[in-house]
Amino acid sequence: MKQQYKIIELRQLWERILEGVKEDFDAKVYDSMLLDSYLSRIDGTKLVVVVNSSTAAKLLNENYSDFINGVVRSKTQSDYVVEFIDKEHEEIDVAVEEKNSVFFKSSFINQQLNFDNFVVGESNREASQAALVIAANPGRTYNPLFIYSDSGLGKTHLLHAIGNYIKTNNPSKKVLYLPAEDFFDEYVNYVKGKESSEDLVSFFKREVDVLLLDDVQLLANKKNTLVIFFNVFSSMLNAGKQVVVASDKSPNELEGFEARLITRFNAGLTVNIKALDLETSKNILRRISGEQVHSPLELRSWSSIVSVSCSVSVSHFLSSIS
Repeated sequence: MKQQYKIIELRQLWERILEGVKEDFDAKVYDSMLLDSYLSRIDGTKLVVVVNSSTAAKLLNENYSDFINGVVRSKTQSDYVVEFIDKEHEEIDVAVEEKNSVFFKSSFINQQLNFDNFVVGESNREASQAALVIAANPGRTYNPLFIYSDSGLGKTHLLHAIGNYIKTNNPSKKVLYLPAEDFFDEYVNYVKGKESSEDLVSFFKREVDVLLLDDVQLLANKKNTLVIFFNVFSSMLNAGKQVVVASDKSPNELEGFEARLITRFNAGLTVNIKALDLETSKNILRRISGEQVHSPLELRSWSSIVSVSCSVSVSHFLSSIS
């Protein structure tokens, strides 16, 4: 089954590519054939793009594919190729795809949480660097990556940042961000027969290249769920697929987990995000407010505007200087 990308993800990728195409493309040809084009789907290494007529599709495929594929390579750093089709063919393909069922239909990656707006300081530098390496080389280093910290210090932000980076720079990779409670709920529905008859482990083998699992500690003592999770986890690692796990405790501090799973968690790289230092807290508030913050008193004065949308908890720091 083909990976189901969100419309906005496909649109953003194609807009990036078109920016490069326009720089060296005949303006009249562009306006006639590409102005209203859009990326319909990604099939493996193929970008399927819909244009306004079968003639446009034929001309673009036969006369401009080398140039456009070169732009695609420069924008994605990957060997994707473009296939142009007309609207009639695209509608047939979509109708077929809509019949497929998928686990974790409500899962999504928050596009507002990325590496650009993650505030790096001494407390989180190691975790940020490890996350960036993972995003640039999924499945090749630090597998699994295990990130732990107290609540509100940026673990979730880094998971989403990894996902967004991979979707932008390696769009054929199938990325799944998954809170642990969603995994548990889906497993319960699966056992009750409320979901697809497909095996859950098989779904991960076929449909997920990068798993970003948040709050794994919430699976503690859920024995049957942990059995299936261990099988999912092991099958992905054995297949060279990337797994990133976030928790409020280090692997060795987790209770209610089998020893074999703890061993798996420890097999890659474990990084800790520490409590915020003063300078990092200032930088976070500067980013939020757009103004200068100089003292703990000023930090407290801003605490009322720091909401749960902040990726790193300033309130955690404020309590330490009260």
